Amino acid sequence: MKQNFSKDPNIRRIALITSGGDCGGLNAFLYAAIMTCLNQGIEPIVIPSGNVGMYNLIDYKTDEIVPADIAFAESIDITRAGSEAGNTRVKIHKIDHPNAWERVHKGLEKHSIDALIVCGGDGSGREVLRYVDHSIRCVHAPKTMDLDLQTYSVGADSAINKIAKVITDAKTTGSSHGRILITEVFGAKTGHIALGGGVAAQADAILIPEVDYDLKVVYQHMKQTLFDRFSRSKNHTGTYVIVVAEGLKETEKHLGSGGATGAGAIIAKRLNDIMKADAEIRDLMKQQRMFVPGANEVPEIRDVVPLYIARSGETSAYDINFGLEIGAGAIYATMQGLSGITILGVNKRQVKYMQTKDAILRREVSKQKVALFESMGFCFGRQVEPFEPVFNEVKEPPVRLY
Repeated sequence: MKQNFSKDPNIRRIALITSGGDCGGLNAFLYAAIMTCLNQGIEPIVIPSGNVGMYNLIDYKTDEIVPADIAFAESIDITRAGSEAGNTRVKIHKIDHPNAWERVHKGLEKHSIDALIVCGGDGSGREVLRYVDHSIRCVHAPKTMDLDLQTYSVGADSAINKIAKVITDAKTTGSSHGRILITEVFGAKTGHIALGGGVAAQADAILIPEVDYDLKVVYQHMKQTLFDRFSRSKNHTGTYVIVVAEGLKETEKHLGSGGATGAGAIIAKRLNDIMKADAEIRDLMKQQRMFVPGANEVPEIRDVVPLYIARSGETSAYDINFGLEIGAGAIYATMQGLSGITILGVNKRQVKYMQTKDAILRREVSKQKVALFESMGFCFGRQVEPFEPVFNEVKEPPVRLY
């Protein structure tokens, strides 16, 4: 339902927090939110350390929590990842204090804060709903590298680009040593980042939580592909790259990462055990004149874990633009009096949003999309399924950021 813009006169001070893990685009969100506030006569209050700051807001003196000004906004480097406001994974409802929410209310009252904007992922979205349940006006700006919200989330494009670069760069040493490289990336519940970074870097196999993989399928694909590359190379060089999401489902009754780091190392060990038990591998190594008894009997497998690198450093232009959109859009939505909603972006004059309770529902990688990439030769650890396209003519121009 379309609503014309009308400022709520009760919104004079808006607090801003960044919640969950840091990533690219958060600083763009902060910059846009602050500058939009200043241009609309609203006082932006940057709360340090996310929900930790909200819990401890009551303990700050009034001269310690002051509106951000243009000098602070201009000091923010929107091209860099991280957050000038600081991040935390702490949630108010998890704090072991019987009056935690009462402390939050008293802190907001002490500092005359009328509404809150939270930039974070699905966990932060659920916390937004708790703020609303405790009668605190709150708007959600989407941020999660896992891309498991219904909307696009700031930080994902930067992470995908960084992961693709790490994999591409690692191929040089992988190829020169004839190694198998396993790269573990973010994705506790979904495989969007593994898929996006993996295909962009031309990885050979991509293992994601949405697909029940069979390691025997991966092994046969790895063995065939790697030794074909050795054969085609004049100097018997080549590499094989597997991308692993941290939260793999283990369908073969083996211990898995369970959403924690370590999935890559587990897959590396299991593949190495299979390879060492495969007598044909030694014959193939001998055919390539690469075999040395006791020293170079099978190709080496190396586990690469660029988790923190993926969320640090430079921010992609896409995430900067999207961060600016949702930062400004969240301010306008808050000024309109909206609460419990997630900003989707800004298209022309339209600030698009959906209910946060719906936005935080998990979005998984489409099996049809997996089949599309399988048709190009990527391995997902299963028997290849056919891609069966349907065609849909679009009459209206699609929504796009650029």
